[in-house]
Amino acid sequence: MKKTIIIALLALVATITQAQRFEWAKGFEVANEGRRLVGGITDSLGNLYILSNMDAVSSWDGEALIPPPVKGISKYLTPQVLIAKISPEGEMVWRKIIVSNPDGSNVANDIKKVGDSAFACLITFMIPKSGYTYYLDTFIVGASDYPIDQHYFRTGTETLYLVFDFDGNVLEQHFLDITYTDADGNDACRYYMDSIPWLECACYEFASFDLDGEGNIYISRRASDQYYDSEHNLCNIENGAIGGLKFWVDRRLAGEYRIEGSPKIWYPQLLKFSPHFDTLLACKYVVQKSVGETSCSYSEAHSKLKLDHRGNIYYMVQMQPYDTLTRNTIVIDSISDISFSYLDINGMVSFLVKYDTDFNAKWIIAFEDDNVSPTAFSSRTCFYDFDFDLDSNLLFLYAETGRGFNRDTVNFCSILTYQGTPLDLKNNTFFCAFDNNDTNPTIHSYNRVPEKYLASPNVMGKSGNNRIILHNQYGGGINFPSRSINLNSIYNNGFAMTVFDYSGRVIDGVDYGIETILSNYAGPIIQHDSILYLCSLLRSNARFGDIDFYVTGFTNCIAKYVDTALMHPYVWNPAGIGAAQAVQPKVYPVPATDMTAPTSQLWRPAPTYWKSATARPSTTPSSSSSDARVLKFS
Repeated sequence: MKKTIIIALLALVATITQAQRFEWAKGFEVANEGRRLVGGITDSLGNLYILSNMDAVSSWDGEALIPPPVKGISKYLTPQVLIAKISPEGEMVWRKIIVSNPDGSNVANDIKKVGDSAFACLITFMIPKSGYTYYLDTFIVGASDYPIDQHYFRTGTETLYLVFDFDGNVLEQHFLDITYTDADGNDACRYYMDSIPWLECACYEFASFDLDGEGNIYISRRASDQYYDSEHNLCNIENGAIGGLKFWVDRRLAGEYRIEGSPKIWYPQLLKFSPHFDTLLACKYVVQKSVGETSCSYSEAHSKLKLDHRGNIYYMVQMQPYDTLTRNTIVIDSISDISFSYLDINGMVSFLVKYDTDFNAKWIIAFEDDNVSPTAFSSRTCFYDFDFDLDSNLLFLYAETGRGFNRDTVNFCSILTYQGTPLDLKNNTFFCAFDNNDTNPTIHSYNRVPEKYLASPNVMGKSGNNRIILHNQYGGGINFPSRSINLNSIYNNGFAMTVFDYSGRVIDGVDYGIETILSNYAGPIIQHDSILYLCSLLRSNARFGDIDFYVTGFTNCIAKYVDTALMHPYVWNPAGIGAAQAVQPKVYPVPATDMTAPTSQLWRPAPTYWKSATARPSTTPSSSSSDARVLKFS
């Protein structure tokens, strides 16, 4: 009898061990912290498809990612792009590379699933003026052999929209460009030293995108739509500003957009195209005016566009006003008069806007972050990621508030409030859950990562089944309900996964065995059923369960974590081990605003990949097109 009980206990322990485990951790080295893995998707079998920045000398499992005969490329040159399929066992099944030598610049922007059998990537790259390019599976020697003619469009900077099937075959390939017109509608040109006029052209810098159930494509971009003759030697520009935009797809004019007034430089812009980029359907600057400053900078790492399954559009962005000496107001939607004010000195402004499919704003989420210790550090609230749970009608925001130079639990430099309600967060990484209605998102719950001191350069998250999973760095130590971790110094950093329930209670977490003074950066969390692919940029050796992961310099790491409990809703047992009381948020009823928005139509099921998907042939561009749609700024 005793023997039977022991065997049963061992079997139970084995089952629990197998329920939560790391299966593998792999990665590839890069030159600096800017060359990160930007995202990924999975297919029905759990294969992982990633989009990442990389270097010419990066390798996976000891094998160079860029094959011979590429030689003599320094890893400190501009970044290259990797698109790859990784099996559930951690093997790289296939890869596509875009690498330029010696003067090309390539940037991975975003990746999304398309239907049930394909995925799309958005990439910005530059055709090299000399040398060669390794483009997907092809070597191209000289710009003249490139698949696009760069003579007409400035220096050949391109934005690529690529659609792949899961075997790595290219289904669609579109080259996206933007040119400018003056106030009279004439093409805005500039002259080079040889007096050859070229159209002033822009790529989709730091872009994010998503698709709706009908195949329409939504793109956000950093808009650099303000130029001056003295700085850029432009001709045909009235009063030093452009008057309109032309959006080109494969050298075909998809639509025009007339600007009333002069947009501020670096303002984000939203675009809506019909499937396969046939026609530009809508265009809008996110920030329509800003009182009290001249222009804003723009943080590409914090710009994300997502659609939920009901057809709503969410856009998150972080900006830094150039003039931050006085309280200013940013107007997001002039028709609905959606705006917010901020007070900061050299601080950042983060906000999240919800739109309908015609870019009518419904609401905006922005925190007031008042600086109470300006000598220590400028206050700021940085939004890093967000997620939905439509079953619970909740929206989750993953962010951090201002940090002080001194790591202690007393010194803090900001007070965070939402709609006048103070939040007990101080200087911490946190999540905040909102009731996701169409008029006035109120706080459902929130809590911070239970770090002992102050750290965290960023945070990524994932939500579902009454779990909120944060991928985060922590400072000095961390207090999980089941155990407490103390680092050797309050100035040392750790790295962990912290799990909450929707009420804000900390369930528990997983520590990655890192102790360093260096910053390790959280990347996306990609979920497939009970599997989490945890992506991060590590500068220190880590330990994922029993797996030792060794790092040289900067390394993009992917760790596969299996937790069978993720398939079931979490239920809190108050008598269980490690139970913790939820933080009680200081939230008060906030009356609904008078602004109403049209009810979104129900989301249509995403189709399988469209059989008619073909890339349009290149055509000679012209200054006008009969089928181009003209959109008026309002």
